[in-house]
Amino acid sequence: MVTTTSGSIILGSGYIAGRHATALREAGRSIVGVHSPTAENAARAARAWDSTAYASVAELLDAPGATHLHVCTPTTNHAEVVTAAIERGLTIVCEKPLTVDAATARDLAARAHAAGVENYLTFNRRFDNGIQLMMERFANGEIGRAVAVYGYYQQEWNAPVSTRDWRFDPAQIGPSRVVSEIGSHWFDLASYVLGTDIASVSALTASMGEREYRQGDDSGTFTPVNEDLFASLLRFEGGAVGSLLATQLAQGAWDDITLRIDGTAGSLSWDSREPGRVRIAHKGLGVLSAGTGADTRSIEDMIAAIYRGDDTICADFDDGVANCAVQDAVLASAESGQWTAVKESA
Repeated sequence: MVTTTSGSIILGSGYIAGRHATALREAGRSIVGVHSPTAENAARAARAWDSTAYASVAELLDAPGATHLHVCTPTTNHAEVVTAAIERGLTIVCEKPLTVDAATARDLAARAHAAGVENYLTFNRRFDNGIQLMMERFANGEIGRAVAVYGYYQQEWNAPVSTRDWRFDPAQIGPSRVVSEIGSHWFDLASYVLGTDIASVSALTASMGEREYRQGDDSGTFTPVNEDLFASLLRFEGGAVGSLLATQLAQGAWDDITLRIDGTAGSLSWDSREPGRVRIAHKGLGVLSAGTGADTRSIEDMIAAIYRGDDTICADFDDGVANCAVQDAVLASAESGQWTAVKESA
């Protein structure tokens, strides 16, 4: 059980690291160390978080009082850092996706299990109240057996004028951008709510090509080597079929997610623009809304739950393995043009 003396260390100093830091401080947890490859960024974060900046990853992992490592760095960095943290027995809270492919993810999960290390993966949207209500209603049989599962994930972040940050660099993000960055979230939500895995996929990826960018004081045009959008047909274990369209070119959409399940006796739908609600529909009876209108607090609620030792909702490395296997299958299918079994691509 986690105690109030838990000491957190954060690897990273960017946007998501800041969200973790805010949630930790809100939960009354001390941040005993931070590291960033750029010394001035680490120093800035340390000042903001009332923490200590460490010059190297190894020094951060050995920081006095450290019990929990928050990995908030580019994806290709995860495996090495997580392995080192496992060797030190630290509880690990890793940003999604766990790593760049299912084989590496499986190795990390096996290492964590063998060492008895607590491990968490930050698929935080599970903690939205509407998702919890959706899962409960489905598990209670309110809409019967799932027949169709579908939705979208829309962002405008990389429509022109875009950034040119680390997400456009395969050496930092891995083999994909949109599949790993936002597709991974949706795949986790769908499997979590249904309580079943995605069995096979048929997918394609696309890019708009050259676009204007602005990154700090730098600007110009470039053509990304990774995708701006993907579409995937899905077959779930148990027989449901589905689809997902995920794009970072949807101008006017900040971070919009939908998930809908049509069942043999009704339908359930969730929209991230009203994260605390779920809608329940039955033919001839209309549509009911359950839940509250509160804004999302999914990151804060997730981190608070981790430090309470409540792991009933939070994803772990095993979930990360399954999720990476779906991503692998999507990319393999997009390359081959064929239906691809997730278990065969894992």
